[in-house]
Amino acid sequence: DFKVLVADAEALLKATASQGGEAVTAMRARVGESLAVAKDKLTEVERVALDKAKAAAVATDEYVHEKPW
Repeated sequence: DFKVLVADAEALLKATASQGGEAVTAMRARVGESLAVAKDKLTEVERVALDKAKAAAVATDEYVHEKPW
């Protein structure tokens, strides 16, 4: 699950917070930025999926009421 992956990556970032060195600091910054972008995209995908599901439910309800067999 994507949310679990994001949570695990965030936990890894927290666990390595005390690690030193420029390479580790730079990698943590890049991973942090990538996680932020991934979380934003996931939120947008969830919103779009919810909007489409609601629209499908409304269309189905209208169809059933217009054509009650």
